[in-house]
Amino acid sequence: MTHYHTLIVGAGYAGYSLAKELRKLDPDRSICLISSDSADYYSKPLLSNGFSKQKNASDLVQKTAAQMAAELHIEVWPYCSAEQIKPELHQVLTNKGLIQYQQLVLATGASPVKLLLPAATEGLVWSVNDLADYQHFLQQSQNKQKITVLGAGLVGIEYANDLAAAGFQVSVIALEHQPLAQLLPPALGELLQQQLTALGVEFYWGASIKDAQLAQQQLHLQLTDGRNLTTELILSAVGKAKAAACDARRDRLRQRYKSGSDSGNFSR
Repeated sequence: MTHYHTLIVGAGYAGYSLAKELRKLDPDRSICLISSDSADYYSKPLLSNGFSKQKNASDLVQKTAAQMAAELHIEVWPYCSAEQIKPELHQVLTNKGLIQYQQLVLATGASPVKLLLPAATEGLVWSVNDLADYQHFLQQSQNKQKITVLGAGLVGIEYANDLAAAGFQVSVIALEHQPLAQLLPPALGELLQQQLTALGVEFYWGASIKDAQLAQQQLHLQLTDGRNLTTELILSAVGKAKAAACDARRDRLRQRYKSGSDSGNFSR
């Protein structure tokens, strides 16, 4: 069993930022950061503009996990999943062994909303929330021409713009009636739509997917307003749910905290 003063679960911006600030406050504190992925450091906004630049996931990495560990003087355990938390014992059981801690911080973030879509779309709907997702979607997009984006918020519009710039035929399906409806007034939304339309992006406003049929690697979509379109791949960018609501694993971990009954447990 390994012991650390502070154990951080999650290697995103929040996890690494916390480790950096703790190191500033205490140069001698033992800190371990674990992550179920590679734990490499990158800027998440880069995920939505890498296609037009023909970048692989490795090209988006700004610092490897080993470089971050050396820079912050911490231990970083990549591909390490927290499987059970024992708050009364200050222990976390992982797939790499048992870790003893004095302070435990969950910094795992939120997960993409998973929509209930017709069965024919199974295996063709992707969300991009990290480097692994990006690489998987990049691989799935090979030899494809048509990609449909679900959602017209900031992330959805960024992907629509990037994918169109990369040469894909892009369609956007959204319940809203303009791009960035929560952020832009109608006049600016219309201007943004005109610019994206000039890139070849097609918009299907005020609708969602009602039915889907797969034939000869073409996905034929019927929308709730009766319109139809054909695509080959779907990128879901309809937002993220609150962590405890959308991620069953994290929800179980949070429940084991017993609502903060143990003073050494925190979440971000």
